[in-house]
Amino acid sequence: MIFIICYELNKAHPSYKTKSEQVLKTIKSFGDCVHAMESTWFVNSELTPTQIFSALEKITDASDRIWVDKITSAHQGYIQDRAVKPNTI
Repeated sequence: MIFIICYELNKAHPSYKTKSEQVLKTIKSFGDCVHAMESTWFVNSELTPTQIFSALEKITDASDRIWVDKITSAHQGYIQDRAVKPNTI
């Protein structure tokens, strides 16, 4: 399944740099991924949205934002100078 993961970390937090590195490492551990935008990733994973969210929630806090959603075949756009068509991530 393809998921979109969007997040916004509190840059004023003292541990922002460490937390950011942990988030990136965790996202990459979920499966094949594409870094679409600054804080947006597409991930091909067998995990559920709840499992993905729970893993990220453990390394973030209430001042951060996380969104995980399953991508359906009804999507299209431009990412990293290439068109994204259904089922091509």
